[in-house]
Amino acid sequence: MKDNAQLDDILDVKSTTIIEIDDDKPLPTTYRPSLHETDKEVENDTKYVRQNFYDLIEKGHSAIDELLAVADQSQHPRAYEVLATMIKTMGDMNNDLLGMHEKKQKLTGEKPEDKKETVNNNLFVGSTSELLKLMNKDGD
Repeated sequence: MKDNAQLDDILDVKSTTIIEIDDDKPLPTTYRPSLHETDKEVENDTKYVRQNFYDLIEKGHSAIDELLAVADQSQHPRAYEVLATMIKTMGDMNNDLLGMHEKKQKLTGEKPEDKKETVNNNLFVGSTSELLKLMNKDGD
């Protein structure tokens, strides 16, 4: 202890206490957000990211229009190369926008609802007169 005090004075720092950690006990935490708060954060972040994607995609559309005009006027191969790169970037950004929904589902644990449709295909095997007899019986 005395050595630590001398060392603290020389280095002009306060000594720290070493705490031994028991592997069986969890570490104390000062704050753990509740599941409800985490869901709100994920929802807010998702909305923010989605809006950013929308803004970037809109700006990309106008940039593509301008690049197309430049490429048409100059007929320079580099202008067409830049245009092609921008179009590919826009396609990737659209895929990222859709991928964001999958990531949100993984974070929140939501699963997309399966659309259950019932398809009834009825087939009558018989003659026309038999079909008319059956239809008349139901109408009586």
